[in-house]
Amino acid sequence: LSAIPHPDIRARQLDCVMQVLHSSAEVLTQGWPLLITVIGSLRPQHSEGVVRTAFQALQLVLTDFLPLTPHNCLPLAVHTAAKFGSQTQDLNISLTAVGLLWNLSDYFYQNQDSLKDSIIAEPKILPDLPG
Repeated sequence: LSAIPHPDIRARQLDCVMQVLHSSAEVLTQGWPLLITVIGSLRPQHSEGVVRTAFQALQLVLTDFLPLTPHNCLPLAVHTAAKFGSQTQDLNISLTAVGLLWNLSDYFYQNQDSLKDSIIAEPKILPDLPG
């Protein structure tokens, strides 16, 4: 769904993501990876408004709902925040995304024991690294 190139459809998709986050993020369990993937599907041809809406959704996920997301979504959340940090359409979004990455690293530090237990229980949480 997030590969659709039409900007009006992409904007409506992100509106739907925001609606899901506002209405039922507390009960969302298996849908987090799809939701974060839709949020992070940035393309250079997306308008600044689409990028801004997607970033607002990411901020909501990473600031309000991060403890609710399954631990296997954390690498995807880091990757998505990094995408926003490297986009060139809005400098403020890039700088704020770097702040989100700092917040994520702080979350990892504060929850290292539970994250360590999750990694031991499910070793495929971390992506395969080359080498």
